[in-house]
Amino acid sequence: MKNFNDIKRKLARNAFLRSGILGGSAGVASASIGALVCELLKVKVEPWIFVLGGIGLGAVVFGTLLLCLYPFERKLARKLDDELGREERVQTMLEFASDEKEMSVLQRKDTEARLAALPATYTQFKRIWQCIAAVCLAVATCASAVVVPMLGKGSTGGGGNGDGGGDSSIQTVIPFEVSTAQLVALRELIEYVQDSGMQDEPKTATVAALEDLLEKIVDVEAHSEMLVLVSGTIVAVDAATEAKNTGYELATAFEKAEAATLRKLANAVGATDIERFTDQYVKFWEAFKEYGEQGATAKDTIETFSTRLQIALAMSQVDGADELVQALKALNEAVVKELDPSTFGYYTQESWANRMETVFGTCQGPIANAMNKQIVNNDVRDYTIDKLCEIFGLDDANVPPLSQDYTPTTGGEDDKDDSNLNDGGLGTGDVNYGSNELIYDPETGELKPYGEVFAKYYAIYTDAVHQGKIDPNLEKILQAYFDMLATNKKE
Repeated sequence: MKNFNDIKRKLARNAFLRSGILGGSAGVASASIGALVCELLKVKVEPWIFVLGGIGLGAVVFGTLLLCLYPFERKLARKLDDELGREERVQTMLEFASDEKEMSVLQRKDTEARLAALPATYTQFKRIWQCIAAVCLAVATCASAVVVPMLGKGSTGGGGNGDGGGDSSIQTVIPFEVSTAQLVALRELIEYVQDSGMQDEPKTATVAALEDLLEKIVDVEAHSEMLVLVSGTIVAVDAATEAKNTGYELATAFEKAEAATLRKLANAVGATDIERFTDQYVKFWEAFKEYGEQGATAKDTIETFSTRLQIALAMSQVDGADELVQALKALNEAVVKELDPSTFGYYTQESWANRMETVFGTCQGPIANAMNKQIVNNDVRDYTIDKLCEIFGLDDANVPPLSQDYTPTTGGEDDKDDSNLNDGGLGTGDVNYGSNELIYDPETGELKPYGEVFAKYYAIYTDAVHQGKIDPNLEKILQAYFDMLATNKKE
């Protein structure tokens, strides 16, 4: 049994060596590949996780291989019998290893002699190339996991700030650590917004964006990450004000109405300060005072203006409950009220001008109040964004695109003829209708050209939309129909 045990011992040693090399290489390679992938994907994972994962996989591979390669006695005996071609002599020797009968002793001696005659190569370490390949793979992946992060942190591109021909795809990572002064300034900015006159909705959203920045900035380690985080905060601050302020959208809708007086109103609504608003508003109502000179056509022009104003308010898609929209609607209703047939015909030019001055003076306060709230929102937003840029050193190139400001119309062809509102569309007199169709007045039941009652029907439609009485699909159809009526002209 000496030769058999010697063979078993050498093969067992080979099994341990091979399993250990392959298992260890698999563990190192898996940990290195995992670390490399996380580094390339910029995913932060604790190093000990890779170590434990590598050890676990290495142990599994080692155990599996050892179980397959280890020379268990019966397994080895069958293998040796196959090698010797002596049927089951080795298995028989093991079976009767303690039997001292003469035949058993002779059989063991004969088998042992044949085992001793096996070439030395039988027990040599085989498949060395597999172990070498596994070790090379482990070394290569481990080296990559170490070198790649170093390359990412080093500078490239010809060395420093020169114009060298290095690979510019690997950028220099500039470290960032927020300072105590920056944190203090950010907290003071939050307090400023909280104490400001900003309206509740944009104030709450702005403070939330700043507090989120204050929480996250302490964990930022790279300058590029800081830029992304602060830029995102600036966009959120801008969006908070944009969601509440309606002046730009309303002014733009009035500009698109292609009526000179509506453009004057757009200038007033789009004003960026109260002083400019007052100046533009006065010019707007002075245009109405001039309508007294037109005699009978004044009623037509004001009705046309009222219709277009209602259409512009609807086309802007601003919520009807908006404070500025409500103030503009009140102005329109006050002007239209002066067109009462029982009193309008008795106005002289001077009395008409006085009436318009009274109407516009009464309606100026609510419009100015609504405008002032939006102006304060803009001022606080602008200060907050400027302060963020100052705290974190952002230049113009790092500031993301912000919401567009309204640019009032000044002079030019649009304002040369303020009294001419009869440029086609709706109304009476020399204004062309889209058709000559007569429809019933919803208030009197009389048949009238559709242009004279368009505003009444459109008001009924918009009220129903705001009350949720119209299906969304039907709303699209009706809106398209009213748009067509408002823009078509009779050739």
